[in-house]
Parts: sequence; structure tokens; C-alpha cells
Amino acid sequence: MAAITQGQGTPLYEDVLKTLWNQRLWWALCATLATVVVLAGTIIVLVLRPRPAPYAFVVDKATGARLGMLEPIPGTAMVNDQNVRADIEDFIRNAFSVSSDWDEENARLRKAYAVLPSDYQHPQPRQMLTNWYHGGESKDANNPQRKSEKGWQDVTDITVLKVGTVGEFSQYEAHFNVVWYPKAGMTATTPMRLALTAALTQPTADNPLGFAVTQLDFDKENE
Repeated sequence: MAAITQGQGTPLYEDVLKTLWNQRLWWALCATLATVVVLAGTIIVLVLRPRPAPYAFVVDKATGARLGMLEPIPGTAMVNDQNVRADIEDFIRNAFSVSSDWDEENARLRKAYAVLPSDYQHPQPRQMLTNWYHGGESKDANNPQRKSEKGWQDVTDITVLKVGTVGEFSQYEAHFNVVWYPKAGMTATTPMRLALTAALTQPTADNPLGFAVTQLDFDKENE
């Protein structure tokens, strides 16, 4: 009977080699299966992850400022709250600041009125802003086109708070300061408060997001 040895080329050596090779194949298969499970889980997470808000915005590459929406996407009822706050701040600056440059001032007024509906269903905001500009004890005292001849006016320290929601309408409250810089005389700061109801309407060139003010109230603080 031949002796069993463990030298190379013997049956025992080949059995050990096959066993080691099979073990390596088994571990490689287990690693491959684990990788497939991880990839499958990642795909499931990506598929089930909530989609981002369906809005596309134009951004100024130099400053990072939001310039407007590329196009409205149908089926979305309300705009992100952060974007509404930004539009309210823009409205306040356009409505209550005064530029000594005539063209710039007219552009601000055009943008301010662009978010105030002109239809018969919501006439109040447009009427109130117009009365503020041209009414009161001293007619045209707040008319920015007249004031631009005497100086300029900035809006500072704007804070906007959401106070409620009624149906598709969102209610906001804002506080800010109006700082008047006359060409001759002392600088004057007037604290203001503002309350409005916001909704969405048809976008325009001056109002690319379709933000609309359906109710408006504002006055000097403590008045």
C-alpha cells in the first residue's frame, strides 16, 4: 500500500488546495451579495426620498441673489415660506424706499404695484398704497416721486413673521424702519408695521413668482 504524503502533486495536497480555493470563492460571493444589498438599499432610499420643491429660480452668479423663477410648475398650490418672506421684503423696499434717481424710483413703484392685484376681487391693497402716496393731511407727502426731488429714503431692519393660514391664503406681519435722508435737514427714522394676506396669481415680468397681496394694512408704529 502506498503511503499518503502531503507533497505537491499528491492527492491530499490537491484536496487542500481545492478547499482553500472554494473558501475564497465563497467569501468573494458573500462580499458580492453584500455589495448588491447595499446598492439596492441605496436605490430604494433615493427613489422614496421626497422630491424637492417644484420651482426653478434664476440666480445671479456674481452675488448669489435670487432674480426670479424660470417658469411656474402646475399643480403646486403654495410657494415655499422662505420665498414668500423674501417677496414681502422686496415689496416693502419697493413701496417705501425712495430713490433720487427718477428711473430707478419708477422701476421700484412698478414692481411694488405688480404684486397688488388690479382685478375687482381684491382692490383694497392697491387703493391703500395709492392713498398713502397721495392722501392724508398733506397731499402727496408720501409720494415717492415728489420726495425724490428732496432727498432719498431707505428701508432697514425688516422682520417678517407668518401669523396664520386661511385656506390658500397666508397671513404675515412685518416691522421695519423708514429712514429719510433730506438734501437739507436732519435724518428722520420712522418705525412702521405692516400686515398682509398673500396668495399666488399669474406670474408676470415684474412678478415672476406670481406672489400677490390680497389684503394690506400698514401704518406708523403706535398709531
